Amino acid sequence: MLFVSKAYGGHTHDFTIFKEIFADFDFSAFSVHVDSVFIGLEKHVMSAFIFRPYKAAKNNPLTDFQRAVNACLARFRVWAGHSIAKTKAFFSCGLKTGCFRKINWMMPYPSVLN
Repeated sequence: MLFVSKAYGGHTHDFTIFKEIFADFDFSAFSVHVDSVFIGLEKHVMSAFIFRPYKAAKNNPLTDFQRAVNACLARFRVWAGHSIAKTKAFFSCGLKTGCFRKINWMMPYPSVLN
């Protein structure tokens, strides 16, 4: 994980956040892994390596090759998803219960400062 953005509201779509944060970023040296809902990403990202799973349509099921590609991408996305979940849990714990202050030894309690 290379970047953590500010917090956004729950109703903000991931693609909207992506366009807002990375509007002027050059992705040519990176591979970009995204969800299948990031349709039109090529208009916003100049990268030779965009990995997006195939999406089945109502009357157009996935082929065996497309299912195999999606399975390979899912292996990476599970690892990335777990990393994001751990990061969210850590910061959520700190903001809601105050245990961040107990965990982070560099931030002493106010009574220590007096």
